Amino acid sequence: MDEDTLSSNSATALATQQSIKAYIDSFAFKYHGTGEATVTTTTSFTDLDLSSIVGSNRALVVLKVRNSSTITNVWFRAKDDDFDWNIAASQFAYGCNGALTGTSDKGSYLVTMTNASGVVEHKSEDSNKDVKVTVMAFQKLLT
Repeated sequence: MDEDTLSSNSATALATQQSIKAYIDSFAFKYHGTGEATVTTTTSFTDLDLSSIVGSNRALVVLKVRNSSTITNVWFRAKDDDFDWNIAASQFAYGCNGALTGTSDKGSYLVTMTNASGVVEHKSEDSNKDVKVTVMAFQKLLT
């Protein structure tokens, strides 16, 4: 029997060291840092599917968000989350899962969550601006 998921919950059999390591490794904080995507901003939430990186599960993700040609604001959230922001561009330094991007590849790192399918949504105050997004690290979540 494969105990790597620790799903059998046996009262009489112990999990092996290999199974415990496999289970813990499946939830370990992972570095990715590749696969930069360019998203085009819209003023309504648009999907960004990260499941090829984080898997089809909920995950906490660290994103590097930047732009090389124009200044724009962009926000991220888990797909289908009804949370919206009441924040001005000048308040980004106070904490938000959004970024103010600028010329010369200026931007920031931000943390957000995916939904259970590994998808986030993004929107901006501006339409048709290209923003570069890279998953720098992620943590798969149990629930």
